[in-house]
Amino acid sequence: MTSQNLPISPPLVERTWHPTLESLFHCWQHFFFSHRNPATLDLDLLKVLTEATQADYAAFMQYDPERSMLSVSAELGVPPPTPLSPTIHVGAGVAGWVAQQCRPILFPHNPDLPASLVAEIEQHALRSVLCVPMVIGDQVHGVLYLARTAAIQHDFTCDDLWFVSLIAERQTAALLLMEDDIERRRLEAQLAQSAKIASLGVMAGGIAHEIRNPLAIIAASAQLLEDHPDDPDLRQQCVQKIVTSAQRASLIIEQLLKFSHPPQERFRPLNIHATLEDTFNLLSHQMLVSQVTLRRDFSPDVPRLYGNPELLQQVFTNLILNACNAMPQGGQLTVTTRLSGDHVELRFCDTGHGITKEHAAKIFDPFFTTRTVGKGTGLGLSISYSIIQQHQGTLEVVSEPDKGATFVIRLPVSD
Repeated sequence: MTSQNLPISPPLVERTWHPTLESLFHCWQHFFFSHRNPATLDLDLLKVLTEATQADYAAFMQYDPERSMLSVSAELGVPPPTPLSPTIHVGAGVAGWVAQQCRPILFPHNPDLPASLVAEIEQHALRSVLCVPMVIGDQVHGVLYLARTAAIQHDFTCDDLWFVSLIAERQTAALLLMEDDIERRRLEAQLAQSAKIASLGVMAGGIAHEIRNPLAIIAASAQLLEDHPDDPDLRQQCVQKIVTSAQRASLIIEQLLKFSHPPQERFRPLNIHATLEDTFNLLSHQMLVSQVTLRRDFSPDVPRLYGNPELLQQVFTNLILNACNAMPQGGQLTVTTRLSGDHVELRFCDTGHGITKEHAAKIFDPFFTTRTVGKGTGLGLSISYSIIQQHQGTLEVVSEPDKGATFVIRLPVSD
């Protein structure tokens, strides 16, 4: 099939998208170079394609290599009088033939089209069909199918074929990038959970102490009740101590479970001060044992943020544990919150030994650690950096040797 025996495009009606180079560049800029929602990208592109080519019906079909089948992932417009099957075997029908042969169809301008496919198109009462493979290299990833019914007075053209083919190619690349991004996020989540378990190991002694203390109080109070059953004042005091200690132990376990469980995927409005306080409660004994004094400097005008509190608590935990390690002889950790323009700024400032310029340049690299073998994974800060990036924020360190370190987090204020 050559361009000499293909019709030229008819005069276009008034519309936004056309099968032109200008529209193609606008489409790339609008859909592929901006942050689009992956869940709606297919449907948004079908709207462009149906308007540009004046198709009655359009569908994206994804290829499943394990089953050797195509399945409709998105469709738009009025289906043919005889609807297409939602799943099609490769090699069967128009879409299956295109996927198998890796060749486009521009009906009725394919003189070598098999008679069975012509019969299928006529059976669906279609005037013209444009179907192109979605290919990267020699791998088929799907098929893009467009159709016009007999009510339309003209056929798809070579301009339409050129436009749709380039959109299909770009969409295939976008799908592959999305798949890579999903896999990257899955691996990051696994790394984050591994680092979280490592942090639990560091906190294990402190957590055991925090639970053992209220249990000891409960046991002692119960013994006193058993030894002095007829003393009403003592009984009231013991009961109150038992209730208070049980509530304290329950709170510690609840915070521990919240920290150790894999975080929820969804972001939601949150109070950043409440998330910080949850982290302080979980690490209170760790800071006590490390002789680290906590100083809060919270601004009252900090608004609610939009994020994942479980993930942010993991970041705060990493920063506090690092601060304790940087102050082996004890010291002070000051946590500050401020509203700075359209961002909330959090500062974790310690009085430890500081960080050299050489180490500061690599401190967020995966597996980089200055601690001895077996004392650190080198994942805490790199995962924290990734989590803050997921929140569209920044994480940086300001430090000089022997003058402490300040980790600065900036998170955008939610709309």
